[in-house]
Amino acid sequence: MKVTREGVAQELRELRKRHGISTSRVAGSQQIMQAFSASRKDGGHASPEEAKEVILAFIDHGIADSLSAQALRNALGGTKDSARTLTERRQSFADKQGRHPDTVENWENAAIDTLAQIISGPLLSSSGRTSRMVGYPPLEVFAEVTGKNTRRITVRGLLGVPPEQVIEARVNRVTAPSLPLFIYQLQEGMQPPELLMVAIFIGVAPPSIWATKGRSLYDIMFSTQRQPLQLDQYQRAHITFGSPDADQYYAICWSWDLGED
Repeated sequence: MKVTREGVAQELRELRKRHGISTSRVAGSQQIMQAFSASRKDGGHASPEEAKEVILAFIDHGIADSLSAQALRNALGGTKDSARTLTERRQSFADKQGRHPDTVENWENAAIDTLAQIISGPLLSSSGRTSRMVGYPPLEVFAEVTGKNTRRITVRGLLGVPPEQVIEARVNRVTAPSLPLFIYQLQEGMQPPELLMVAIFIGVAPPSIWATKGRSLYDIMFSTQRQPLQLDQYQRAHITFGSPDADQYYAICWSWDLGED
């Protein structure tokens, strides 16, 4: 059976129902178990206990949107203090956040989409926790843009052993409009297999967004090699750079004027 993103996502949606996640229910999730077993370098089978542990670790450390991660973690339950049904758990979380349960469900689904991509994609097999590989995990650089101001940039490792905490975080103390881009260059000694860059636009979103890379800041500024990016339903633009090089700058750029090229 081929592991697919939608197949994993469907099993994750099933795991959040009723009492929530448990070792026995993970054991019955065929695509999830197959994905984790395939990631093992020793050719063995992942245990349901290990798969459950890693799923929860991915949620806690591998999803950039912390509110979506919290919503999914709550939906999955699996603790003695968890409400008995998904509806009760979701309503409780919605009350704490002052939001409608439908909004909370949307947050959960966003986190499930991200988690399914991680579990079903090449990231797990290349550097997943079950593979016990030594070295850097994939890196994520996450920018939060509110209006025309880039409020925060966070760099974290994905799927480390154990999952990495935040490597670097910068908060913009200036409220004036920011430059319409964010740039990242690997620190010396970093050799991640992939670099995921994500920009989330809160409120208004720019009409034109693209990604580029270059060996100097001039290459970024004057680049003609632009890869157009589309916003998803959560107003996120993202791109994955494979085998990133410390000698390169990587960037997501945008324009607030459709007439600007």
